Amino acid sequence: MTENLTDDYRENFVKLADILIPEAEGMPSASQMHIQNDPLDQILKLRPELRDDLLRVLNLGCGKDPNLFLKELYESDSAAFDSLSNIASAAYLIQPKVHRLLKYSGQVARPSHDSEENDYFRDGLLQPVIDRGRRYREGLD
Repeated sequence: MTENLTDDYRENFVKLADILIPEAEGMPSASQMHIQNDPLDQILKLRPELRDDLLRVLNLGCGKDPNLFLKELYESDSAAFDSLSNIASAAYLIQPKVHRLLKYSGQVARPSHDSEENDYFRDGLLQPVIDRGRRYREGLD
């Protein structure tokens, strides 16, 4: 699946990703997390539909100034820019070190309590709907 991701493509990917995810406020950059290697491969296995756009971006961006290329890509090809940024952020955020730095423990089951039962009735949020009463629209059965 990732056989066309040459070392040059991976290097270009991480250069672009470093602009999107720079080192800041105690967080490492994309290249410091080596997202161009296994993390990139993991994301492309999970989201194979993004692969063609990524390869197109990496091919177009080879040899160009990464900052100027990203600006141009953002303005001219939003689908490709979105694919690149989604892949880069996903590859970054799946890293255990990033989880620790963000103090993200992952998804945790949170059982509901009796006090939360019918909590959607609190603060009168649904009161206008209740006051309106039942409505029926033909053709929506």
